[in-house]
Amino acid sequence: MSRVITWTKEMDDTLVKHSQDVKLTLSTAANHFDISIGAIRNRSAILGIHWKLRSFSGQNNPMYGKDRPDFRSNHWSKTKPDMQDGEQNHRWKGGCYINSGYVQVRTGTNSYQPEHRLVMEKMLSRKLEIKEVVHHVDRNRSNNHPDNLMLLPSQSEHIKLHLKQGDLAHHAS
Repeated sequence: MSRVITWTKEMDDTLVKHSQDVKLTLSTAANHFDISIGAIRNRSAILGIHWKLRSFSGQNNPMYGKDRPDFRSNHWSKTKPDMQDGEQNHRWKGGCYINSGYVQVRTGTNSYQPEHRLVMEKMLSRKLEIKEVVHHVDRNRSNNHPDNLMLLPSQSEHIKLHLKQGDLAHHAS
């Protein structure tokens, strides 16, 4: 059960002083009055007080000057040296996943490609150009059977096909 606080002029003045001091926060004001941060926030809104936000750049940053692990240079291999990559990992799911209905297949250490584009490349015995679009005839994005795929020269031709079929609303990209 929350308690009722009767604000006095003296309390309001103290609250205003607290809000103008950059080093003091809503939390320190709440501790000073022995009430919740929400009560301080509500009273501040009534009085039109805008708390100055503390800057956490440079020396004000709590991590300033402290060493920390370099997460950009393969953090997991350093913290979990026994962690297995790829097929040896206990969480391996076969090197593929579904993204927006499209099957993505692992083609390298950290790279995945849409399976329908790989199937079309194999059918044509060449790499697809970036502008070329692979259309799923039955509109099932995960059905990558060669009979279900059609190569179109561009996205504009792909859109024209969907407009002609009257199903552009079903086409998300």
